[in-house]
Order: sequence, then C-alpha cells, then structure tokens
Amino acid sequence: MWDADKKTDNVWLTIADLPKSLHASAIDSKEYVSDIAAKNMRIIPTGTLLVSFKLTLGRLAYAGTDLYSNEAIASLFDVDERKIQKRFLYWALSAFDWDKAAEGDQKIKGKTLNKAKLKRIPIPLPPPEEQRRIVAVLDEAFEGLERARAHAEANLENAQGFFLSALREVFRNDGKKWETSLPPDPVKAAANRASEEISRKGTQTGGRAATLRPIMGPYSLSVLDMSVLPRGGWKWTRLTDLARLESGHTPSRKHPEYWGGDVPWIGIKDARDHHGKIIETTLENTNELGISNSSARVLPPETVCLSRTASVGYVTVMGCAMATSQDFVNWVCGDGLSPEFLKFLLLAQGDEIKRFASGSVHQTIYYPEVKAFNICHPPIKVQREICTSLECIAQESAELADSFEAKLRDLIDLRQSILQRAFAGELT
Repeated sequence: MWDADKKTDNVWLTIADLPKSLHASAIDSKEYVSDIAAKNMRIIPTGTLLVSFKLTLGRLAYAGTDLYSNEAIASLFDVDERKIQKRFLYWALSAFDWDKAAEGDQKIKGKTLNKAKLKRIPIPLPPPEEQRRIVAVLDEAFEGLERARAHAEANLENAQGFFLSALREVFRNDGKKWETSLPPDPVKAAANRASEEISRKGTQTGGRAATLRPIMGPYSLSVLDMSVLPRGGWKWTRLTDLARLESGHTPSRKHPEYWGGDVPWIGIKDARDHHGKIIETTLENTNELGISNSSARVLPPETVCLSRTASVGYVTVMGCAMATSQDFVNWVCGDGLSPEFLKFLLLAQGDEIKRFASGSVHQTIYYPEVKAFNICHPPIKVQREICTSLECIAQESAELADSFEAKLRDLIDLRQSILQRAFAGELT
C-alpha cells in the first residue's frame, strides 16, 4: 500500500500533517500510497476544507494538492457557497468548542467525535454580505496574529537556544574561553589520585571492560581519543579517575512490596521533567526491601545522572539520596570534579551525545563506551567559576523563554476572544 520511495504523487495525509497555524494548506506529508491502493480510495481535490475529528479535534486546513487521507480527517466536499462561504465555514469551525462537543457521550472514547455528531455541529448562517464582512475582518486580524505568533515562536526558539550556545562556547574543543594559568597542586593531586583509586574500586557496574574504539566528541567529551590539545590550564582525564561510575536497576514489578517507601527512584520521565536541574522528588519510590533484593543502589546527593537508553541525553543531579533505573549511568564525583561542572559538560553535548551510542532500532550508550569517557576540564576553582557564570546565563535564558511563552499564551487567548466575538455578532 505504502510508497516509501515516492514513485507516485499520491499524497497520504494524517492528523500530524495538518498545520497548527492558520492560513495554511495541508501538503507537507511524508507518506504516499501506491497507485493500486489509490484506486480504492476517494481522492480529495485541491482546495477542499479538511477538519480533524478524532483524538486531535478541530485542526483545520485546505488541501494544497489532490490527496488522500485517513478516517480521522473529514473532507468537506461541495460546499454550497451560495448559502455559506467556504472561508466563513473555516472560521466558524475554528470558533467551535470541540472539546465540549466530545464530553458527555459514553460512546466516545477520548477526544473523538463520530461522523453523526460531526454533522450536527451548529453553524451560524448570517446573510452572504455579513459572511463576507466577517471573513474580511477575521482574515485581516488573524494575518496580524499569525505574524505575531511566528515572531514570538522565533524569539522563544532563540531564547531556548541561547543557553545551549553559551554552553557550547564554554566546552567546544577549540575554545579559548576560561583558559587559566593556575598550576595543579601536587599535594592535592596526590591526594586526589589516592581518592580516585578507591573510587575506581568502588565502581558498581560490572559487565564488559572499557572499549578500545575511540570516538571524539566536539564538546570536551571523548571516548579514548584525546588528540585535541586542551586549552591553557585544562587537561583531558578519564572520567572514572574523577568520579565513581554507578549503574541503576529496577526492583521487580512482580513484588509490590518492593515499591512505595522512602527511597526516591529515578525513571526516564523524572529525568525528562528535571532535565538540566536538581531532582528532589520522583514519580515512584522504592524501599530498603526493594534495594536489597535488586541490583539498585542508593546513591548520595549530587550524583550526576545521564539517561543512556531509549531517550538518550537527559541529565539531572540528585538533590538527596536516590536510586535510578538501569536506563542511567551515574557518577559520584570526587574532590577534583564539580557535579555542576559535569552536568553542564554533559548538557553541552545536546544531540551530539548520540555519537557515543549505537543500535539499529533504539540508540543506547553502552558501558564499554561510558567506562572509556574522557573529559577536558580545568582546575576545580575554575570549574566552580564556570558553573556560577552558566547558572546566571541559564536563569536569563529561562526568564526570556517564560516571557515569550506567556506572549504565545496571550495570543491564543486573543484569538479565541476574537472568534467568540465574531460569532456572537459583536464585530464592528
């Protein structure tokens, strides 16, 4: 049925392909159907008004080309423009309360309407002249709103990217910022080496040894390969020489007595919700019984956690003693490495963290690569100065993002207000 190589022009449309913005046509599909399959489907002509009425309700667009769609999209064919203008119908459906229409019907699962209920949607029908006037007013108003929305979204994206840009400026391999002439303290270095030796012996991961396959990352993180010369005062060090590597585990779900208690247990959802932040509470807790009957370990506050499976790249720091699932690698930092510095270094990787992963279906960072991680870092005093600077930038970036998100919410509220006024006869 599917034509993955696009040997035909038979566009197949799903709800995900319908644009979220106004004044848009639906042609940006990534799927096509074969000529054989298309013979048994009804083609939707260019210009047809489309509306989603299952799961995602009320998303509207015009067909930008001849296409085919699934059953979650209604195609409003043959609109009699002597009675109702197509553009007026578009705005009337935009003003409709779709969520309310899906409430109170036991036959409806989730946010879904059946075709019978879709056909009963009440549409106001003023005279043609009034329809044209309302359409003209709404088109002009929403054209301005759309420009404002696009501008706010661009500003939001820039605000969110501002912090990542600052991170990468600090950690990029060829960077010169934060160079230092501070010499290493030989006494402290010797003490650290002794502490690091104990740390290595305490590593709780087991499994295969560190890989011998080098991988160079662009932001102060590598597997083995340290061919990039560090900036002044920085050096490359095996991460397990600076922090104790720990794994995680999930107590058996077959034993409910292992769950519920006073030991916070970090899962992927927790890391996603606390990405780049300190985590104090988790969605699930285990207990001493669950810990003692599994390979899970209670790790100390300030342990740095990196998700390594399924959703690779979430970084969080424990705010109290916690355990994690097997989806994480965890580092308990020694005296020579600031947990906040390691957090920022891992955050700087962004999608580049996946270069250390492998897998044809699900990307996973395996322990042989983790055990061979090397980081480029300055002395601990400079690490702390870097963290203070980045915390300030992170706060500024978050405040900017919050302000633009508030503007987007205001634009949505204004849009609904204008639509409600239009179909309550209050437009002048």
